[in-house]
Amino acid sequence: NDLVERIDALLASDKAKGLYIKGPQGVGKSYSLINLTRYLLASDKYWVTIIPDCTNWHDEGRFFNFLLQSVGIVHPHRFRLRYDANIDRYFEKIIHDIDTVLSKHGMKWVFVFDQIDNIFGRPDFQKINDVRKLPF
Repeated sequence: NDLVERIDALLASDKAKGLYIKGPQGVGKSYSLINLTRYLLASDKYWVTIIPDCTNWHDEGRFFNFLLQSVGIVHPHRFRLRYDANIDRYFEKIIHDIDTVLSKHGMKWVFVFDQIDNIFGRPDFQKINDVRKLPF
């Protein structure tokens, strides 16, 4: 209940937001995230994109396609949507546009990442302590 209350307060805020849950293996972090996702979806206030295993997140293009699929765009190429690594703003614009559409329907977009340490565990990312400092 404490986690749900904190999440509700965090999502009600208009400030930049994020929550990082960590702890030893086997204490129920993934289980809690699944239940949290169910709670958020049942409220009809949130569109939830869950990435259950970040080991499959290898590059920006795959993540871009995953985000589009999470909002129902299964074949992005049919819409001529393709991530261009040379245009970082394109990625931000797509996220902004999807978020704007959801906002018009009174919803907030929530991302739930599980096993995110699999990203930081990669040799080239081991010294990064902040998700915002990842190269993608």
